[in-house]
Amino acid sequence: MTLKNTILLVLLVQYSWTAIIITPPYEGTLVYENGQDLVGYLPCIMRPTADSGKIFWSRANGGTIYSGAGGSLVGEKYSVDANAATTGNYSLVIKNLNRNDSDTYRCQYSADETLIGVILVADAPGQPTISAPSQITEDTPSTFSCESTGGYPNPTFTWSIGNQLYPETSYTAPSVDGGLAVSTLDVTLTHADNRKEVKCDVTNELQRTFTATHTLDVQYKPKVTVKLDGGISVVLQQSSFEVVCSVDANPQELKSITWKKNSLVLEGESSLTLSQPGGIVLDTVYECEVENSIDRANGVLSVSVHYAPKVSIDKGAVMAVNESTNLELNCNADAVPSVVSYRWVKDGAVMVRAKRLAMNSMTREMAGIYTCVASNQPLGVTTSRNESIQVHVNYKPEQPTLSVQNPEPSNIYRAGGTITFHCILPDGGYGYPTAMYQWFRYDTQLTGNSSELTISATRYQDTGNYSCTVANLLGSKQAETLHVKFYDVPELISSSESQINFTRDSVQPSLQCEFYGVPKPQVSWYFNDELIPDDSSKYSFNNSYSLVDGFWSSQSQLLFSGSTRTQVDIHDIGSYKCSAKSEIGGTNTEGQFAVDFHFTPEVMGYGKAAADVGEKATITCEVLGLPKVTSLDILRDGNIITAGPRYNVTDINYNVDATYKQHKSVTIDSVRPTDLGEYECRAVNSLGRVERTITLQESGAPDTPSHLILTGKTWDSIDIEWNPGFDGGRVQNFIVSKDGRQLNTISAHSTQLTTLYPETEYKISVLATNSLGSSTATPDLLVTTDSLDFIVPTIQVDSEENIVTVYFNSSKFCVVIMGSDDGITYTPIFDGECYEVEGTKQFELVSPFYSNYAAKSCVVGRSNDVCSAVSEIVEISAEKDDSTKWIVIGSVAGIIAVVLIIAIIAVIIRRQKGSNKKLTKASISAPISKSGHINPVMTPSEELDIDLENPYSTYIPPSNNLNTFNSEFKAAQQHELENYDYTYASVQKKSAEQKSLADCSAARTHQAELGRHLSTPPAESNSDNTEQDTLDNDLSVFPVDTLDSPDFPDFPDIVGNMPHYQRFSNFSESGYSTPDSRAKKVIYEVIV
Repeated sequence: MTLKNTILLVLLVQYSWTAIIITPPYEGTLVYENGQDLVGYLPCIMRPTADSGKIFWSRANGGTIYSGAGGSLVGEKYSVDANAATTGNYSLVIKNLNRNDSDTYRCQYSADETLIGVILVADAPGQPTISAPSQITEDTPSTFSCESTGGYPNPTFTWSIGNQLYPETSYTAPSVDGGLAVSTLDVTLTHADNRKEVKCDVTNELQRTFTATHTLDVQYKPKVTVKLDGGISVVLQQSSFEVVCSVDANPQELKSITWKKNSLVLEGESSLTLSQPGGIVLDTVYECEVENSIDRANGVLSVSVHYAPKVSIDKGAVMAVNESTNLELNCNADAVPSVVSYRWVKDGAVMVRAKRLAMNSMTREMAGIYTCVASNQPLGVTTSRNESIQVHVNYKPEQPTLSVQNPEPSNIYRAGGTITFHCILPDGGYGYPTAMYQWFRYDTQLTGNSSELTISATRYQDTGNYSCTVANLLGSKQAETLHVKFYDVPELISSSESQINFTRDSVQPSLQCEFYGVPKPQVSWYFNDELIPDDSSKYSFNNSYSLVDGFWSSQSQLLFSGSTRTQVDIHDIGSYKCSAKSEIGGTNTEGQFAVDFHFTPEVMGYGKAAADVGEKATITCEVLGLPKVTSLDILRDGNIITAGPRYNVTDINYNVDATYKQHKSVTIDSVRPTDLGEYECRAVNSLGRVERTITLQESGAPDTPSHLILTGKTWDSIDIEWNPGFDGGRVQNFIVSKDGRQLNTISAHSTQLTTLYPETEYKISVLATNSLGSSTATPDLLVTTDSLDFIVPTIQVDSEENIVTVYFNSSKFCVVIMGSDDGITYTPIFDGECYEVEGTKQFELVSPFYSNYAAKSCVVGRSNDVCSAVSEIVEISAEKDDSTKWIVIGSVAGIIAVVLIIAIIAVIIRRQKGSNKKLTKASISAPISKSGHINPVMTPSEELDIDLENPYSTYIPPSNNLNTFNSEFKAAQQHELENYDYTYASVQKKSAEQKSLADCSAARTHQAELGRHLSTPPAESNSDNTEQDTLDNDLSVFPVDTLDSPDFPDFPDIVGNMPHYQRFSNFSESGYSTPDSRAKKVIYEVIV
């Protein structure tokens, strides 16, 4: 019997073991698929010895269906093998097996043994179908259902996605056998599940599986991966590469693609591949951001940059060292990954494998190109880069010479041309670095650094001393200067018309001239052959200068306007001239102009006349007019005054400056009171008529002057002028006041105030005076003097030598040196004298000394009342003062030591002298032996003229050099001995009563005396004294207060007390070789 399409679903085994039934227990249910002619088979094998009568088959739901004794109990449906009794095969065969045959069957032998078997007749489930959501979105729950019909027993469902099993969420069993069974699966899917299959497996006890599948379409936002084309995240610096944006998305259609580089959006990049044709320099972060219909997502890639070493040398690309100096070069490299090796190479040879290169004592032959090579391994490939430095060795240039191309005699050239200078170096004399050229005109450096200097369109200003200097780092050489001149005298080019007529209606009347020349022409204007000053109050100038073809064009305009007037008047009538001159001379041509001024008559004068009653009075009418005045009259009460008994009329017609000046006067012989009053002056010419009142009044004080103006000033002077007023009928003078103080009385109406101070404001006024009184003063004219540019001296103080050096150069100023102890208040030294210094001058400082010194400059000839500020203060440091003090102390100590030695010698000499003989000059100058004793001396036939108060017979000048003094002293002794005849003399002793105290006094006296000789000359002596007198003189300079002092051996104290002296009398000394008294011995031993 064959079992078809069976699936073992359940194994139910239940059996009882007997010795008769030998069939092993069933291991499960026997499942048969429902169908036609289906035969079931349940094995049950017994031993042949079995009693067939005890054998039964039964089913749970149908009772006994077969017995060994009676056979089938249910028709032909059940049967066993016909030979069962022989074979023992009592297996049950069920015919026409159908679903009703599903039951539990028992094969039983008597009541002791039972073999149980289960038969199931099943129907296979129908083909399942899967229902899926219409849209599946990542990370969103989705529900799937699987349906199957016709299965018996009820089917089971198994869910899987890909290779992963999922438990069903719910199960709906069929309502009838073989009805519809439904299984559901709730699951949240990811983008990884896209395109996978959802599988639903349906099966039952037949163990036949029916499968339904559904391919997933999971929609999800983009999954972005950014990588380089090549898969690594490292690139070479500035090498082209591509960044690829890999996108996994569903739907695949992308709404946007955005690239960012270091968080900055790259405009215009919309492809998934980003090209970087120029590469990158530094580590860079790339970001690709994309968007589909689900959402936006991005991917990031950090790209590291590898680059070959970037080599640099600490000294740059070029350097120079002086010969015999050392060279040190340091190599630095920036690299990723780091540098693994360095080496220095010159001329193809490796010099050192290190970052630092050091070379000692460079020579010219060691100059050249030094290369540093650095290596690293970007992207694993060894890469080397290098940097070189040109090393030069310096040496000086040689002396150049200066010449001019196409030279002219005396180096004089016409302006406007071109001149070329050549600075020539001998072959090989350029030095290194190659000498740079510098061109100078006087001390001003010119533009140009080549060996040639060309000046085009030369000007007179180019005249000067030219020189060239060649220089490098080691020094410079300058060629001898060459003096070159350029010139051209001024020439008149254009001017105004020679004849000009002005009227009061003339607009901006002026005269013009233009001159060419080199150097720059300076134009001057003249009126009636008198120079018009630059500061004229009546005229002004409009001058302009320009260079035209190398020549100066000087254009000058004379304007008939100034600070005192704005239009032309009669005083401008006359001849004018423009002339130009330069530093090399004046013009060969001048501009000549004749100026006329047509105007209605003008009445001159003050409009006043004065006389006392009974005196003669003259009323004057003076007019100017151009054209000529045709009528001039003096009227009283409207009537023309004519000549008569009381009136004398004078009419003068004359031409002054072509203005046709006319004069008419009326003289009254004896003024009456009725004559006083107003008169009228009337003048007529072709342009019109003018009338003016003239008042006759009694004599009185003058009128106040008018129009007080400044005409010039300097730092110490002021020039003023004014217009006099009516004199009041008497001779008037003027009194000038400055700051309210009247200065002097003058008759002129201009003056100069002098001896003023710079940058000082002054109030100036003028009043008029005559014999009858004075006018009021003019309003104050405020004038501030000009500033004065002082030259401040520089000083330097040598406190050791007590010398002050002044650096100053001026003939206008002198220098006052000052000292201060507090650095605030300065006192002039050297009696406040102001010294003229041209260059450098030294002064020796004298007591009292100051801790601060300074200087100021004062105007020469001003009694030091106009001076500059104090110069930079020179402070004498305490440290320097202390050193000077110790130098002085050391010098004094040295002097005292020498004095002590000389004093000892003097004592020994005196002890060896005779006591009873007259002390002669020769004996005083006796030489001393090397042993320190007095040598025998020769006495000349006549005594030497030697100062007896000086035991050395020669004056010792004040000096700090005792060695010089000793040598001069010995030379003087020898000189005296060589020029006289000598006889043997012995030294006499004095009495014993005088010896003790004399020895003591003499020794101490000579110590003090010799110290005094170092600072003061000896006193002269005019008498021949005995030895006693000499000793008295010697002792007279000994200080009394030191005899009893416990500090007697302290020589600085002795020297310090030397100004206090008292004479000791009646002491004498006798010479001897060893001490012979207690007192003398004590003093002797102390001194020794």
